[in-house]
Amino acid sequence: GVSDAAIMRITSAADQDANGEAALAIIAQIGSDPSALSFGGLSDLLAQLRRVGLEKDADALALEALQVWKAL
Repeated sequence: GVSDAAIMRITSAADQDANGEAALAIIAQIGSDPSALSFGGLSDLLAQLRRVGLEKDADALALEALQVWKAL
């Protein structure tokens, strides 16, 4: 999952309106395979993406993490 320290760092950046910093910290937590994230960790990161105004990116990440495209 995503560590509490990482979520706190992202939250702190968002609280200070450092949305770019928060987004980069989120990307660092996602890594190269979003499907490897725990559902709890993914949920935390999606909430933070939405918090900094990246709703469409959060939706795209959710789809990628669930790998719905493999079922097509």
